[in-house]
Amino acid sequence: MLNVLVVEDEKLEREALILLLQENFSKQIHVLTAAYHGEQALLAFHQQKYQLVITDINIPRMNGLSLLREIKKSDPDTRTIILTGYDYFKYAQESICIGVDDFILKPATQKDLCERIRRVMELIEREQRGSHFEDVIRYRKMQSILQSDLIYAILYHNPHQNIQGYFSIFHMQVASAACICLYQEDITNQALLPIVEELHTWYDECFFETYFENVVIFIFHKDVMEQKQLLKRIKAIMIKHTIVHYGVGGIKEEVHDFYNSYVEAKEELRQTSQDAFQHALTDKQEDTTLNDMADALLHAIRYNQAKVFPDVVLRIQKEAETNEILAIRKILVKLFHILQNKMNQCEDMKDYVALLSEKIDGISYDNPTQDEATYIRYEVKHVIHAIIKSRSKSMNKIVLDAYTYIGKNYHRSIGLNDLANYLDLTPQYISSLLSQHTKNSFTNILAEYRVEKAKQLLLNNRKIKEVSSLVGFQNQNYFAKTFKKVTGYTPKEYKQMHVMNDI
Repeated sequence: MLNVLVVEDEKLEREALILLLQENFSKQIHVLTAAYHGEQALLAFHQQKYQLVITDINIPRMNGLSLLREIKKSDPDTRTIILTGYDYFKYAQESICIGVDDFILKPATQKDLCERIRRVMELIEREQRGSHFEDVIRYRKMQSILQSDLIYAILYHNPHQNIQGYFSIFHMQVASAACICLYQEDITNQALLPIVEELHTWYDECFFETYFENVVIFIFHKDVMEQKQLLKRIKAIMIKHTIVHYGVGGIKEEVHDFYNSYVEAKEELRQTSQDAFQHALTDKQEDTTLNDMADALLHAIRYNQAKVFPDVVLRIQKEAETNEILAIRKILVKLFHILQNKMNQCEDMKDYVALLSEKIDGISYDNPTQDEATYIRYEVKHVIHAIIKSRSKSMNKIVLDAYTYIGKNYHRSIGLNDLANYLDLTPQYISSLLSQHTKNSFTNILAEYRVEKAKQLLLNNRKIKEVSSLVGFQNQNYFAKTFKKVTGYTPKEYKQMHVMNDI
């Protein structure tokens, strides 16, 4: 249905045109407004959206061409028709420049007038159908992404206000929630959908997401669910769909407690699986690529270094396995949630978790550049630089100077005394400051920095002995021991693991 604005100063002609539109286009027109001068028409246009404006040129207070020029400035998509008795070339020429859709000379037969108005109306309707279809597709994609974001928000301990924000987006009233965990290799998306649909017949919302090696389903309900009934229903569904291994978490009523339902479901899945040792959901089985990227970004924040960005961009593109922006955004969100979890565990980073959470919510769904690398680089830099900027304002300057010193000298044989000499302070005072602000010692901070640099070099296929020397270790065995202490892997295991991931 269209809103049409008719502008004509001659009363008889205005009424005749209104009558023609009413008789021939009543099914297409929702609102039909008449104005007799330009200013009145422009005021009406600003008060109501019109898809079609039909105007004469010679009208009082603002001629038709000036009116259409203003209308096009306000809404370039508005379709326009000039209906005039002036057969001046300059008017037709100016109409083309403005973007008028048709220039009809009076007098015109009713048949010709209807035909030409119909063409413009059909054009508008085609545009509306296309736009509506695109909106539907976009909404469905956005909905899927937001559902994933909600699950990640729960799994990464986002503040309950953030999670409640997602509930508001979906217009959900949530009194309780429960989690189901499945092994990803045990089920396809095609097989998962009927399970979710069946759960949805009993409960208000069921969202699912792949989380590392598992499928996580969260059930949300406006009333408090009953555990025994929930387990009975889930068991019947799993038997029906021949799902052997699954875990169900307890029903939780507090938003901050929803994560614990996932923990319980994960543990039950581990215990009930005959292949538990292969599938155990331990920290070591986290997605190593994203985990390493999160370490690299944490390193970049702490030491104010941007060199890591190009590598992160390439690895995100590879991880996404597609140029689809929504898929890339999903990887970015997942990466930043892992980073958020790591920051929560670092005393010198906890104060910036809320800022990161805010920035995650602001990651764009659009890519105006049409270049995936540019999109990723912008989003990563936007998030990381915001945290670096905030951190540089609030962090103790001596601690920041200590980080800078380590960043410039990690490859040399340095100790706390060297840092003290550089800062012209006592070692005891520096040690106290580091402990106060980072809950870490100089030795550990240096070791973690060196290991992060070593990881980057190992990924570039450098030899372990060479890497050990390049990052400041005099003894290769001590390097291996330190590397394993920080990462959980020996340098050889780490290198082999990433070679396997790249195959």
